Amino acid sequence: MPYVGYLDERGRAQDDFFDTFLILTTKSPYGGALHRWYDWLQNAVPGRLQDWQYAMDRPFVKNLQLDALEQAVKQVGRELGNHDKQVNVYLTLPFPDPNSRDFGDFNGDGVSDDLSSLDTRNELVRWFIDSMIERFNRQHYKHLKLAGFYWLQEDLDTTVPGEKENVKATADYLNAKEMRLGWIPWSGAGEKANGSKHGFDFTLVQPNHYFQPDTTIQRIKETAELSKNSGQGVEIEFDQRAVENPYYRQVLYNYLIGGVKYGYMADSILAYYQDVYAIYDLYRHRSPIGRKLYGDIYRFAKGTFTPPVGNVEARVVDMDGNPLAGAKVTGEDGFSAVTGTDGKFIANGLYSIRHSFTVTKDGYLSRTVRFDVAEGTAIRKDVVLAPSGGEISEKYILADFEGEFNVGGNSVVTRSFNTVTEYVYSGAQSLKVGFPTGWGPVRAFIDSGSEALNGSDRQFVNYTNTDWSGYDAIAMYVYNATSAEQTLYFEFMYDRYSWSSSVLMNVKLAAGQWNRVEIPFSELRDAGANLKNIIRLSLAMREFPTYGATLYFDDIALLKYNRKPPADTYIELPSPVPTMDIGAEWEPVVKIVRSRRGKAGMRLFPALCLNLPTPRSWK
Repeated sequence: MPYVGYLDERGRAQDDFFDTFLILTTKSPYGGALHRWYDWLQNAVPGRLQDWQYAMDRPFVKNLQLDALEQAVKQVGRELGNHDKQVNVYLTLPFPDPNSRDFGDFNGDGVSDDLSSLDTRNELVRWFIDSMIERFNRQHYKHLKLAGFYWLQEDLDTTVPGEKENVKATADYLNAKEMRLGWIPWSGAGEKANGSKHGFDFTLVQPNHYFQPDTTIQRIKETAELSKNSGQGVEIEFDQRAVENPYYRQVLYNYLIGGVKYGYMADSILAYYQDVYAIYDLYRHRSPIGRKLYGDIYRFAKGTFTPPVGNVEARVVDMDGNPLAGAKVTGEDGFSAVTGTDGKFIANGLYSIRHSFTVTKDGYLSRTVRFDVAEGTAIRKDVVLAPSGGEISEKYILADFEGEFNVGGNSVVTRSFNTVTEYVYSGAQSLKVGFPTGWGPVRAFIDSGSEALNGSDRQFVNYTNTDWSGYDAIAMYVYNATSAEQTLYFEFMYDRYSWSSSVLMNVKLAAGQWNRVEIPFSELRDAGANLKNIIRLSLAMREFPTYGATLYFDDIALLKYNRKPPADTYIELPSPVPTMDIGAEWEPVVKIVRSRRGKAGMRLFPALCLNLPTPRSWK
């Protein structure tokens, strides 16, 4: 009911909600794969007839699946005065895996079929489609229309003989029956931009942002751009964690806000992956957060969602805390400002997502800062710029690439030591890395000897000092051998082998020249990295590249300058503090800027007042 109609608190439908439903069957209790079989999965076997038969039976269980949907559509239609209300249905088509050599006798010829034959796979698909259409029609649903089938496998391997031909034959067979074949590839699928070329009637790309903690809203943007350029759609992803976990709530809003910001809310076919019960649970949740999420998803589906907004009021200061006038601030969507004599810049009406601003001023190191803009409030923060250049008091070489080859990376990333003088900044060698098209993210690894990388994909050890907290920055030289500006991503992994325990920084590389790259460690601290235990530096290119890139790297080093440490970055007062979520941690810090004497001679200080209960301990 909460899916078919938009329900009020009494459970009565106020409006239609989703108009199309995919009955998704992903697993079989008999152990055979309904997706592609991989030999490296423990206890996995290729899909067999009994697995497919389970996928055929499951949608027709009484009072569940299609039967329950039929009842819900009927009731919502009655409450809305539309007794003929009908929704579209797509059924899951398991993957016809050529690795299944003993599939079973689906065609009744007394022989267990071998799916390595393309003709047999095409015959299996036709049998499955015909059987499901017949079973669907026998139910005489009045409120459900079978619109087509969903290709379950989330990638398409063009190197497997007959795989793309199998897809095309399936689409043609359905089209002849006036039905459609849909596909929802994951973000790492090499053919994700080519669904229509392979015969799919519609393709929606999964950003996978919700389930990959190392991604940001940039993944949403990249997916939206790819889908728009390819005439495809976008999948919205979430689950129940959005109610009680602020991180996942923000990620869900990244999808919704991204739909407005990048245009796909109104101009794209959309799918919503919600695990199993998320929307039902949002509607039923006793907290106002659940109901708000339910309402915002409904408004998004209707194209009327208005993103929440907030403001940034920041001040640019030097290392002594003095305001810097004339600093140039650039941000997303063309934002540009120059600080006045008070060092401040203001950006109002920003969507409630993470925003990045780059601050530059002659004589100072540029700095990129990130603000998590909260709804209905202002983020107030100082941005400290360190002077550029200066005397280096200590230098630690992470990698100069002068010895034997010792750089790991993804298998699709080519890595070698180069001796061509034009592409060597100093010494005799540099690192040459080729990042391919159609893959992402792809990386070369500069790895430590930390035990945290034991059992990982580490291939070599490049450095042993994982405590970078005593240094001010990391610097290197990068030659961009392409004819276009490139964006290079640095992934700093700390504490444990996990992309969720990483901080991502990006830099722009001018084409056809050496670029000096320096990243202040103050930015890594701001982003949450533990500088006392950096176990890996990845040199990465992200998803959806339109062309490959060849880059050369030299002299990667940690630098310590002869200068005092920067002033603290602090929140100015007063600053509205949003309501804390249960389980959140917050450490208030007050910096006393100045004091003054009252009329009676009392010294008056700025104060932070907390209205808190008094348990034995609190965070």
